[in-house]
Amino acid sequence: MFRKKRKDAGGCGRPDDLERVSRCWANLAEHHADRPNWLNSPTIARRVNRRIGGDENRSWFDWFQSQYLPEARWGGRGLSLGCNHGLFERQILKRGICSAMDGYDVSLRSIEIARTAAAAEGLDLHYEVADVNTLALPPGRYDLVVAAAAIHHFERLEHVFAGVHEALTPAGFFVFNEYVGPARFQWTDAQLRAINQLRAALPLELRRLSDGSLAPPVARADLEALLREDPSEAVRSDEIVPLARAYFDVVEQRDFGGTILHMFFHEILANFDETRPEHVALIEMVCAAEEVLIEEGILPSDFAVLVCRRKDAAP
Repeated sequence: MFRKKRKDAGGCGRPDDLERVSRCWANLAEHHADRPNWLNSPTIARRVNRRIGGDENRSWFDWFQSQYLPEARWGGRGLSLGCNHGLFERQILKRGICSAMDGYDVSLRSIEIARTAAAAEGLDLHYEVADVNTLALPPGRYDLVVAAAAIHHFERLEHVFAGVHEALTPAGFFVFNEYVGPARFQWTDAQLRAINQLRAALPLELRRLSDGSLAPPVARADLEALLREDPSEAVRSDEIVPLARAYFDVVEQRDFGGTILHMFFHEILANFDETRPEHVALIEMVCAAEEVLIEEGILPSDFAVLVCRRKDAAP
């Protein structure tokens, strides 16, 4: 029996909620290059790449492609869930992995940007505005389904996963890179202690916000503010992995941390100049601390890449 949706999960099915979600994703599409987060650090990105695939110069999707998509499998039809501005799908088509793709996103502005970019590059990409929570997918249509940091915004995970399972071809893959940590960013006590104790060891100049003030301690997200801004944010993130395992054959899961790094660098990443060896050394130190805490079982990994297939997948 699958777990029922928690009553305190909020919800994003009302028209006003969907409008707020759409605005958030439109803003992300418009300003995606201007929104620094922990993965914008080249030092962190290299370490994450090593944790996922063993090669600091190979992204998570590069690793997946090399392991599971030999050229003999290229050329089918793909699907992207929560496609936003469409960069990911354009890269997949330009590599030749898929010959055509469908992409769905709740934001009209995001879809407009994606359509314009795809048309300019002459790519066979079909983009539509849709709420993935209620989307009906055609059975057996897709050789590859992808999602990049989108699934933690889907509330009806059972519907989404069941639909993807049936929409995959017998030999198809569903791969996603996702935040799978505490729902609604309600960080654990142990997590907050580790983040704030490590932050306290930084020089003052690295702990300042853009206005010059000292960054406050990292705290759990304000639920009321979070629901006002984006009612879909991390709505059931902690249920993603167990539900994926219930609906799919998870052939590989690569955890890559973020439990500390995600919020440690929130609003202060711009203070680190990675042309300076001493700043790189500090970033490496925080990365190493997180890895030890996860490897010792003191903290879980909040981010993961999962490679999934149908339960009845062809060999």
